Amino acid sequence: PQLRSSGDGVLPDFSVRHALYFNVSHTIRHFSFGAYFPGMSHPLDNVTAISTAGAAEVRYIAKVVPSVHRALNGSVTRSNLFSVMEHTRPLHPHSGHADLPGLFVIYDITTWQARGL
Repeated sequence: PQLRSSGDGVLPDFSVRHALYFNVSHTIRHFSFGAYFPGMSHPLDNVTAISTAGAAEVRYIAKVVPSVHRALNGSVTRSNLFSVMEHTRPLHPHSGHADLPGLFVIYDITTWQARGL
């Protein structure tokens, strides 16, 4: 059997007994929400997290703001700035909860726009 996510993605076969051995250590080399412009920061670039406590749920919660950058030469770049909060929660296989270990990026895109950066 396969588990389905709410976005119609397919998760591989996974059993609670696998949670004891699931390692969520990871490195994010680059993560962005649009084109680069000078001075832009990508807060998740080169982030490394090592899972030392066994199975866990790692969430990166991003707040995304559409932005317009105008360079001195008049060129315009439309992109998005974002900030991130990280939350890691160890999973305990005998807690009675059916949580899946993994790395999740949750984002919220605001309707506000930053201009003249």
